[in-house]
Amino acid sequence: VHLFVITKEEEEEYHIVRLTGKGKEQLYSSPHEIKYLDIYPGQQGIMIHEQLPGTTTMNTAYLDLHTKTVYPLQDVLPINPQRVFTEIIEGGYFLKVLVDYERQDVPVVDIWYGDDCQLEKKFYPVPHFMYYIWKPGLKQIEQIGADQSTEKMSLGNERYFLSVDRFLLQDYLTSLPMLKIDIYDRRENAYYLMDTIKELYPSPGGQYILYLKDHNW
Repeated sequence: VHLFVITKEEEEEYHIVRLTGKGKEQLYSSPHEIKYLDIYPGQQGIMIHEQLPGTTTMNTAYLDLHTKTVYPLQDVLPINPQRVFTEIIEGGYFLKVLVDYERQDVPVVDIWYGDDCQLEKKFYPVPHFMYYIWKPGLKQIEQIGADQSTEKMSLGNERYFLSVDRFLLQDYLTSLPMLKIDIYDRRENAYYLMDTIKELYPSPGGQYILYLKDHNW
């Protein structure tokens, strides 16, 4: 069993240490605060997320546990993210990158329409995300889908992804609105309508999707 620990030394340097039955091993050092790690059991590396001082920006890097090589995401990512959410998929990592918050200017008089399906914008800043596949060892990154108005979700493989606009059918009459689900085919760069449903459950690897419709699974 391996245990990964983030430590801070007196000289204000942060370290990642791996604890095993044989002792401890220092894996990584940084002058920036290491906020958290993404650890994938059985995998060859971990994701490191660091907070840059005086900013809302976080740096993300992949650490190869065998070679101790560090692959900074900023070397290949064409934007400056505020935060990066990572998920392991077939052949690499799926990244959900928080780019910025769209802030709503509040006028003295505000008009609300009955068919407005994004009333959340009246109260909260709306996060703006972009989606990528990253292969750290190959230093390759690719954006998933050019349509930034929809949310992309991983199915666990590197070809097919779910695409959904959570506000499209929102009417605020139920806690779970209907969702029009599209499948994005990365190889063909095309979207295909799957169905309009409330919730779904993909299988590991994304080969099958289970969902309830008309009282039947």
